[in-house]
Amino acid sequence: ARDCASLLREAKQLGMEELVKLLDWKLAEQADTGGQQALAPFTPPPAATLPLCAPESPGYAGAPIPGNETERIALLKTLDVLYTSPEHQYDCIADVVAALFDMPIVLVSLVSTSEQWFKAKCGLACSTTSRNASFCAFTFKPEAPTKASMLVIEDARRDPRVADNPLVVGEPYIQFYAGCPLVTSCGIRLGALCCIDRVPRSFNFAQAQILINFGQLTTQYLEASHLID
Repeated sequence: ARDCASLLREAKQLGMEELVKLLDWKLAEQADTGGQQALAPFTPPPAATLPLCAPESPGYAGAPIPGNETERIALLKTLDVLYTSPEHQYDCIADVVAALFDMPIVLVSLVSTSEQWFKAKCGLACSTTSRNASFCAFTFKPEAPTKASMLVIEDARRDPRVADNPLVVGEPYIQFYAGCPLVTSCGIRLGALCCIDRVPRSFNFAQAQILINFGQLTTQYLEASHLID
C-alpha cells in the first residue's frame, strides 16, 4: 500500500521539490477536512486482476502521424530510454498522480514507430500497446512547440477519435483519459503522462495544471538521465 505520507518521504529523498509541495498541500487538505495524517492507502489491484490490453483492431487507424515524426523518433532513440528497467522516480510520479486524482491507471507512455511503451505504469499489466491504440499519440498534433496542450477525453465512447479504439471497446475499457504531452527542451513530444479511468469523469483546470507540472518533471528526468549517461 502506498499513501501520501510514504510518497512524501520518497519524494524528499529523490529531491523532487514540486512533488513535495503538492504532497504537503494534499496532506494539509486532509487535515483541514478532518482526515488523518495521510490519505487512505492507495493499493493497486493484485497483478492477477490487472487488465491486459486488447489486441489491435485492424479497422482502427489511430492518431495521425505528425510531420516531425522522423525527428521525433530520432530524439527518442538518442535518449536511450525505451525498454529500460523500471526507475524509482518515474514509478513514484505514477503512484503520486494515481493517489492525488484517485485514478485506477496512470502511465508514463513513450510512443515509438510501431508501439507505445510504458516507462512507468500503475494499475495496468501490459507494458506496451500498438501505436494505433495509443491515446497519447493524439497529443503530438499540431507539431508546433507553442501548440502543445493537454488532451482530455471525458467519455471516450462519445469521442469519434477513439470510440472504436480497441482499448475502449475491449480491456481496459477506457472511458476517461487525460494526457499531458512530454515536451522536451527542443519542443519535441516523446509521449505523455496520462491518467485513465473506466468511467466517464471531468477534469478541472487545477487538476490539469497539476498533471502538467508532473509531466514537465517527467520530461526533465528523461533529459537529465541522458546527460548523466
